[in-house]
Parts: sequence; structure tokens; C-alpha cells
Amino acid sequence: MTPAIENFSKQYLINITEVRRLLLLASKAKMAKEKALMYTMPQYEKLALNAVEEFEKNARELGFGTVWNALWPRLVKSNQEIDLPL
Repeated sequence: MTPAIENFSKQYLINITEVRRLLLLASKAKMAKEKALMYTMPQYEKLALNAVEEFEKNARELGFGTVWNALWPRLVKSNQEIDLPL
């Protein structure tokens, strides 16, 4: 576990396992979005959409909103954007 993940977990009172799951889903969404951009095929676009929805659902369950400024998401809480711990 990295110090950034541990600090994030403590700051937002989230179990470390849940933080890791959130990071995994963010990575999957990023990779799916990259593939959709590279190949522009409907099945890749659907996979990307599903991956983004799964990440956003998990973030909501943890009390966060999301914003996508590029391929990597940021969390939103109390109108503040929060970087995911890496």
C-alpha cells in the first residue's frame, strides 16, 4: 500500500480495500476509453461506457461525484475536485 492510498483512506474515512477498488475501476475505465478512441468501433465504445458507469457508481456509493477532464477521472466532494491517490 502506498502512503497516498493510506492518507486518502484516512482523510475520507474509506476502507483501503474500497480505495483500491476505486483505483482499479478508474484504470479499467481509462484503458477502455483509450481503446475506444484508438479503434472507434461500437463494441469498444460500449465497453468504455460500461466501465465509466461502473466507476461512477462505485464513486457515488462512497459519497463522491465524478468529473472527467480527460481520460483519467477526478472525484468531487463538497464542490471540490479531488485527485485519486496514485
